[in-house]
Amino acid sequence: MVDVLSPSSAAQAPANIGPRASPNIFTVDEFLNGHDSIDPSPAPASSRSPLSPKGSKAGSPDSASPVPTPIGARSSRNTIQLHEKCQSLALPLPRFETIPSDGQTWKMRVVDFLDTVFEEETSYGSKAEAKEAVSGLVLAFITDLEARGKLTKPTKQKKTPGKGDAGSQSPPQKEVPGPNNIGLLLEYQHAQGAPQATYHDFSLGTRFSCVVAIDLITNPTSTTTTTQTFGSQTQLFPSKKSARQSAAGLAIQHIKTLGLWPSSLADDAAGGIRKKPRKSNPNPTSPPSPSDQPSTSSPASQVHLATQLALSLGLGAPEYRFDTSTPSAVEAALSGFHTVACFFNNGGEHAGPIGEVRHVFGRRKAKEECARGVVEYLSRVRDERTGDAGRAVKEVEAQREGERDDERDVMAQLRREMGFSDSEEEFEDAVEGV
Repeated sequence: MVDVLSPSSAAQAPANIGPRASPNIFTVDEFLNGHDSIDPSPAPASSRSPLSPKGSKAGSPDSASPVPTPIGARSSRNTIQLHEKCQSLALPLPRFETIPSDGQTWKMRVVDFLDTVFEEETSYGSKAEAKEAVSGLVLAFITDLEARGKLTKPTKQKKTPGKGDAGSQSPPQKEVPGPNNIGLLLEYQHAQGAPQATYHDFSLGTRFSCVVAIDLITNPTSTTTTTQTFGSQTQLFPSKKSARQSAAGLAIQHIKTLGLWPSSLADDAAGGIRKKPRKSNPNPTSPPSPSDQPSTSSPASQVHLATQLALSLGLGAPEYRFDTSTPSAVEAALSGFHTVACFFNNGGEHAGPIGEVRHVFGRRKAKEECARGVVEYLSRVRDERTGDAGRAVKEVEAQREGERDDERDVMAQLRREMGFSDSEEEFEDAVEGV
């Protein structure tokens, strides 16, 4: 056993260890002799740097505070001043291009600016620094031109109406009232029994355009319709209403060109569907005046009256057919003169034609005149049916009266055969006794 406390035994320790000896194994004396410069007392906490690495000793080379290494300077002063200078002098903004580099440093240049190329030879650690450096070159060049009077700030001119693009944008004006084309077209569609028009609106900024699609009867003698569009997407208006009015006006103009526009529709500034003025409440005690009674002879009521009579007689709604059987009829219809007659589906002996009128100017007027004839015809049919019913009642009553006369004759004959007098009381007593 080795005594680590005696010097003699400590000197012999490495030899006695044999093959297990290691250069990292020392005796206590060797360890202390080799570390005499180490101060075993701990260093005060205040002597340590807060940034010193863990385990570093005060006074050692590693105990000094680390100093940051400069890697670049970031500033956008030249770039901002360049943009402001270009705006004040009404110059186009410069176009920056990156020059290929080694991948870690950057270079930039400005091309086609005032017919000059600006390039910085120095490489920078970021694109922002390279752009700032080139902006400084361009800014110095512009400042030099401005100092020599080659570049001046543009003077502001007052905007005068009618000059340049600024004056072309005049303030919005109020729309001048005109014909209510939308209402006129709607009234025309109702008169023709066609569906309402469809307005397709478009917008470009704060302006609008419109295209209207309507089912139009191109052939006055036929009920078939074709869909046609009027208006343009490129014709712009300040409001949707004015755009729709323009499109409806084009449709009305086309209908008038075909000669299909009825004269009964007003074409004035008010236009459209006109409402009747509201009448004041009449005195309930006073009898109504003749003018207050609806006129059955007015053209507007003939079609309605004909429909009511037909329904009351069980004939169904009347159907008005315009004549298109001959080329002359078609030509006359295109000129505005129509031939029309009324028919009843499943009307039996009253199927038609009824109330036929020929060569009446205006489609609506022809229909009204035909309805007038239908009213006269159906009135006669109603009177005939009423008269037939009265005659049938009279015939039944006459037949019953005849039967009663026959009965009285039989009873009188029976009284005579039984020898009774003509007194009805004696005969009745005898009959009761039997």
